[in-house]
Amino acid sequence: MKALLLSIFLCLSANSAKNVYICVSPSAKKYHYNKLCRGLKNCTHTIKEVSLQEAKDLNYSICGFED
Repeated sequence: MKALLLSIFLCLSANSAKNVYICVSPSAKKYHYNKLCRGLKNCTHTIKEVSLQEAKDLNYSICGFED
């Protein structure tokens, strides 16, 4: 029973969506795992938390400071 519960937990946690941060600006092209990333310090527009998949769908790529 414990093994079954553990395997269910691992499957659910592996499928959970990771959220990232993006700068909502016409020139922004990077997403960030940390809201305090130095790459986001230059953002003069809104910083928005989105799912990793949504950021990729919007053609954002990972910030070079977090690569």
